[in-house]
Amino acid sequence: MQVRGNMAELTVLQVIPADGWRAMFVREEAGDSEDSIAITTFPLVCWALTEQDGVRGVVGMAPTEYGVDFVGVHRSWFGYLGPGEDVEHFKDDAKRHLLAMREAEVRDRWKQDGRRRVRRSA
Repeated sequence: MQVRGNMAELTVLQVIPADGWRAMFVREEAGDSEDSIAITTFPLVCWALTEQDGVRGVVGMAPTEYGVDFVGVHRSWFGYLGPGEDVEHFKDDAKRHLLAMREAEVRDRWKQDGRRRVRRSA
């Protein structure tokens, strides 16, 4: 199976079941505390062996409203939870990921604002 995206073509070479594995996503919750985060998990459907530009990797796939998708393409995804693992052990990782997401959003806005200024001055 080949998937076309923004970059090069991605080829799925093989899939295997991901029984008991879950994808973890983080989001901010309203509140004054630094600990105001929520970690959501979704069951993986399978692991996919992929190849892109000659580089192979294994990526989890989870159900979405549109079908099945690679979990790593979502900005809020930050890792996998194995069978029997407790999500509470990943709170520090989730906080770091959320901070990185905020920084990326600021950089994206800064870049967009810079492009608008260049277009206006041209």
